[in-house]
Amino acid sequence: MRRGARSAYVRYRIRSGPDGADLELLDVIDHENVAERFTHVVIGSGDGIFADAATSLAAASRWVTVVSRCESLSARLRLAACDVIYLNTIELVSSVGRQQPTVVA
Repeated sequence: MRRGARSAYVRYRIRSGPDGADLELLDVIDHENVAERFTHVVIGSGDGIFADAATSLAAASRWVTVVSRCESLSARLRLAACDVIYLNTIELVSSVGRQQPTVVA
């Protein structure tokens, strides 16, 4: 994409208050058919507020990757994810028994 060019598909979502940004993202996951539109969802947070959404996506056979700092990752979110990328070490940890999706170019 050229510098300064805008995509027609970019939207800004804002919500104020405690966990406002997280709640806005969860609203998108819940109400905009994310599980039907995507096969791989990346959650860039370690906050446990995303654990139920990650569990629902994984139950719908969607690959869920969580990107977080090791010390900030909720245990529930870690267990719900198919794999985790720890920012501290740039280490990929895949869950046992799940096959990673095949990328077709």
